[in-house]
Amino acid sequence: MNKNKSVKVIMAVLLSASMCGCGSEAEPGPDTDSKEKETETAPETTPETAVPEESKISSEDQVYHVGDTITADDFIFTLSDAGFAGTVSKETDDSFLLKADEGMEIYDGALYLYYAVDYQFTGSFADEEYCSFFTDRYTVGNTAFMTDGLTVFRKAGGDWTVSGCGTRFQSIAASVGGDLSGVYTYEPSDEKYEAHGILITEEKNLTEDSVIIELMGYKFEISK
Repeated sequence: MNKNKSVKVIMAVLLSASMCGCGSEAEPGPDTDSKEKETETAPETTPETAVPEESKISSEDQVYHVGDTITADDFIFTLSDAGFAGTVSKETDDSFLLKADEGMEIYDGALYLYYAVDYQFTGSFADEEYCSFFTDRYTVGNTAFMTDGLTVFRKAGGDWTVSGCGTRFQSIAASVGGDLSGVYTYEPSDEKYEAHGILITEEKNLTEDSVIIELMGYKFEISK
């Protein structure tokens, strides 16, 4: 009787131990379960990407047209008018060097390419510029042609001053007066300026429907 009782006790102890071992292996503790849930439900985070600010400076690689406004380092300007003409005005008023019925005529086989620019100096410090908005070159297709040009400028409503001139235009440049060196110091202000210019194009070179000129380093397409 005592022997059977001892066997039953031993079997009960072994059975109890076996059940405890299975329970600890099959059922994870609360900490483990919590960590697994956190891993499964944690949202993915996407690193923020900084959005670059839009450049305030116009691209010198782009080609612009009449009416476009350019924002440069120290200037903001608009090509307000441009085209081709056989005659330009020589009256030193608002029409100076622009297309006209009477005035300064070009020789046969050539045309004036004329242009007008409205601009402001936006620099914070005084800046000395040489030959503002003057050009003596035009490009047709892949070919560039050097030529004679004349450019004048003024504070809006003021007197014209020569910005730059080729040899063919020295007499009319002298009649305008002022400093013919083309050097001018712009002071920080809200003043508005105007520039008018012409250059000579040979009709034999105008083999395409448009011509490219550069003003202050920016390319402009002028249609025939």
